[in-house]
Amino acid sequence: MELAHDPTRPEAPPRSSAGARALGLLVLLAIAALSSAARISTALGDPNFDTRSAEGLLKSDPGLLYSLTRRVVEAGGALPADFRADRRIEHPGTIDVLEQFTVGQEFLVAWCHRLVGGEVPLHVLCVWVMGIVASLAVLGVYGLTLELSGRVGWALGAAGLWALLPASYRTLGFVLVREDLSLPLFSLQLWLLARAARLRTAVAFAWAGLALGAAAATWHATGFLLALELACLAVWYLHTGGNPLALRRAWVGLAAALAVGLAVPVLRAKMFALSPTLQIGGALLLCTFLRGAPASRRLARAACLASAWAALAAISYGCSRALGGGILDYSHVFELLVAKLRHLGQLPSDPTSLSFDVRLMWQGPFETLALGKGAAQLSVGLLGAAVALPALWRWLRARAPASAPGGEALVGILTLVSLPVAWLIQRTVVLPGLLLPVILALGLRRVLGERRGAAALAVALIAQALLFGGFLRGHSISWYQPPERQLMIADALRAVRRYVPEGEPIVCDFMSSGAVLAHTDHPVCLQPKYESGESRRRAEEFFDAFYRRPPEALRALVRDRFQARYLLIDHFTLWRLGVSRTVAGLGPGARAPLPGTAASVFLSDEEEVLRGVPGFELLYYSPDPHRTPGEPGGFYRLLRVED
Repeated sequence: MELAHDPTRPEAPPRSSAGARALGLLVLLAIAALSSAARISTALGDPNFDTRSAEGLLKSDPGLLYSLTRRVVEAGGALPADFRADRRIEHPGTIDVLEQFTVGQEFLVAWCHRLVGGEVPLHVLCVWVMGIVASLAVLGVYGLTLELSGRVGWALGAAGLWALLPASYRTLGFVLVREDLSLPLFSLQLWLLARAARLRTAVAFAWAGLALGAAAATWHATGFLLALELACLAVWYLHTGGNPLALRRAWVGLAAALAVGLAVPVLRAKMFALSPTLQIGGALLLCTFLRGAPASRRLARAACLASAWAALAAISYGCSRALGGGILDYSHVFELLVAKLRHLGQLPSDPTSLSFDVRLMWQGPFETLALGKGAAQLSVGLLGAAVALPALWRWLRARAPASAPGGEALVGILTLVSLPVAWLIQRTVVLPGLLLPVILALGLRRVLGERRGAAALAVALIAQALLFGGFLRGHSISWYQPPERQLMIADALRAVRRYVPEGEPIVCDFMSSGAVLAHTDHPVCLQPKYESGESRRRAEEFFDAFYRRPPEALRALVRDRFQARYLLIDHFTLWRLGVSRTVAGLGPGARAPLPGTAASVFLSDEEEVLRGVPGFELLYYSPDPHRTPGEPGGFYRLLRVED
């Protein structure tokens, strides 16, 4: 993969024979199968995972995805009739599921459900199907390394290392998570881009562009990973003068990605055609029409790229302002990144110094990655950074940087950029998890040579295998902690079915709304995902009324704003977990709710207090069989708002 400006085709590295590639493919499939088995067996073997019933297991995002999957299954694997005008997810509003969510894996699971004839519980089937799909990310790791090294052995070494990194198993046991489908597609497009740069055919570039679009269409966060990838191509262009979009027929890949962006409803609604990813790609393409000066002088190249990018960014912003959606829907993510950089990744002691949208995002998978945890997840793979950093430094200082091997340098740049990004947002640790095995294999080969490099990679694999065995043996799915919570969620859902009339909407927090959607037909008012501005404003109104206003204000919000009569409160999520306190601006260290607020009443552990709130009728208070005198009571309270 040579991305210098020289139009002549570079000499490809010596490649393994057809027989070696066939044997390598068999070994690769074995690695994928072993990775799948590790995912599935560890998830189903967790003592808190119920293989018979999903009630109690599903909440938040996985609950929402499961509910969508269940509806597709009920539709026979086809598009449900109400997906384009859904009234269950954000009552009383109507949303288009295909435009708001990156739908994809729901249909894959539903089709597999038809194949097995419904013999396997749906949540167990989800673990099986997505465990296998998530492991297919190894194909992209293998393919990218094979393209850049030409040798099956090095590609298998990188694939094996990826399969042994804990970072590759971040979603283990979560039943349904978007990245399990999107990450393999992202990995695939890396391989296909390297392949297209070697072959330089329209078909090869088209496949790469289609894979890029498919990756973006199956997980919102992938758009930011793709933007990082294109930004690294821009860095390459600025430093070397080698424009990736100047390759013959490279524009076909950009056109294919654009076509996917216009065809897929969610990408069309979010204006992927004018996203940062395609803005950078479009700017590089525009610079190909000014080949003379930009290719010869770095300042001219910077001016060309900056002006082209600024024009496309202005068009994107203008369209978003005029039409709604687009880049504005992701404004909270950009704001979060700025806030994390300003505070060096540490949550400020006064959470009110951050906007509500930033506080809402700064939790769970979007928290800052602890360095020790990151080192444990990437383990031996971090040696790849040690190999890439000096090589990249030499490349940056070179007088003729365009002569450097383009693919390896680009992967090195992206790898090093991915590490601070993973620190800022721990969910993105999957990106260096993909890239470090590749750059380690390539770097060892370049620095130590074929024999000594292969020996070093073998030692790294053995060491990582020992670490991985310990990881699996000691692994416990934190999503299902504490164990009694599963019992309480299941009991609360039974109470919902018992006390809430059919079709009545329920106001509840993000965690509980996923459980309600997954196992009942009741609409919810606060959905677990909040990519749209409307979703975030609903959340802000609820948090303000619950934590800072009296019960009468919460009652008015439930009745008038959300047009509902039932309120499900989870003490665990709204207080004990600490996250909601931060979102509300109280701080995780707050010892008690503000006096006189709805939270001070409805988070009480005394049933008599809960029954004495004017305007509310307590229907259910979850029991806690493990409670001892003086300890908090059950998690859930189900209330009806009186007329």
